[in-house]
Amino acid sequence: MGFREALAAGDVALPQVREELEAQLSRFRELLGKSPTHVDGHQHVHVLPGVCQVFAEALQEYGVRFTRLPAERGVGSCAWLEAPARAFACTVERDARAAIGPFSRHGLRWTDAFVGLSTCGRHMSAHRVLGSLARALEDIPAGHALTAELMAHPGYPSVPPAGGCGEGPDAFSCSWERLHELHVLTAPTLRAWLAQNGVQLCAIDDLDSKRPGEGVPL
Repeated sequence: MGFREALAAGDVALPQVREELEAQLSRFRELLGKSPTHVDGHQHVHVLPGVCQVFAEALQEYGVRFTRLPAERGVGSCAWLEAPARAFACTVERDARAAIGPFSRHGLRWTDAFVGLSTCGRHMSAHRVLGSLARALEDIPAGHALTAELMAHPGYPSVPPAGGCGEGPDAFSCSWERLHELHVLTAPTLRAWLAQNGVQLCAIDDLDSKRPGEGVPL
């Protein structure tokens, strides 16, 4: 959150943001021999005003075609979210919609719908995931195929000092909430509903085989 505060205070130099992003993309190429299929920002910082422009420019230069657009339909009405979490989710959604212009101008693509701001950690349940998907699908004609991203952080709690990115694991990495998400996402209830409704799990590579505007099954 410190990055957001610094940006709002005018203490972030966007050329330095571009320089850091290019350094990470270059390192990725060096290690894997190709550019990543998709890139987004931790805590959705890639959609922040100003940042989204240099982000889109860098991704276009490195041939990255996909990113995340974290605009979840109806997130402001999710009463189970605590007030600060709901306010943050609404801010992210607002910034995401404002980033559509820069992203589009630089040829970036993203899924038709996004879900996950309302279902993070302890807030995740099969019922809420399905409800979020249903909101995303409102007003979609029957039989129309589209894509959706479910943001999730399933895993096992880290045990310090292991984990993290050089500075040890953060509070969420050590939390039981990651294991909770893993249990929800692998439970028979959710998997059965997805199968019954024709939901096809896919990866970004599957989307890359489709032309812009041509859907794949959700």
